[in-house]
Amino acid sequence: MYAHGPRAALARQVHDSYAVFRERTGPWSKVSIRAVLEVREG
Repeated sequence: MYAHGPRAALARQVHDSYAVFRERTGPWSKVSIRAVLEVREG
């Protein structure tokens, strides 16, 4: 069951924008996690 109309179009746009954001920030997220773990280990 798929919704149609302006609300569904807006939801798709938000989803697509978030997917692009995750693609761009994914590598930085891994760098940040690695840095935190290194600090915790000393």
